[in-house]
Formats: sequence, structure tokens, C-alpha cells
Amino acid sequence: MLLISAGSFGFLVWRDLLTYHIHHKLSLHTRFALTVGIIILILSIVGFLISEQNLKQIERTAFGYSNFTNLLTRIRLEEDLYKEKEPNSLLMTA
Repeated sequence: MLLISAGSFGFLVWRDLLTYHIHHKLSLHTRFALTVGIIILILSIVGFLISEQNLKQIERTAFGYSNFTNLLTRIRLEEDLYKEKEPNSLLMTA
């Protein structure tokens, strides 16, 4: 049995899903809505897993930070929210 809440889809899609066992076909808008819903679900799961892996990597490398503020700064640096300071060109050796 397909368990989908009625509020997430439109009335026509919901009606098609309820009568699928009788007609054995879905209308074009229902197939499109289900396809888009599945794609959005897959992309959100993949995005969550990628962000979770990034946070775990940051926590592994940030284990020795002395306080929580430094950890948050490290997370923001990894997400490119902050830009690192440019190194002093006079101190660089070629």
C-alpha cells in the first residue's frame, strides 16, 4: 500500500493514486508530480549525507580546538563563508 499524505499532492494526483488499482495507469501530471517528488527526495538525502560527512571531517580535524568559537570558525572556513587572510608576500619564499 502506498502511504502518501493528501496534503502533499494536489487533488487530481491524490485521486489518481487512490484509483490506480482499478485503472492501472496514471495521468501525465501524476507521473510528473511523483517523478519530481522522488528527485527532490533523493537530492535532499544526498545533500544531507554530504553535509554530514563534511561536518564529521571538520570535527575530526578540529578535535584539538580550545573552544567552541574556534570550531565554528573552522566550519565557516570550510563552507567558504569566511575568506582566509592572504599570507604576507614578503615572508613567502619561492
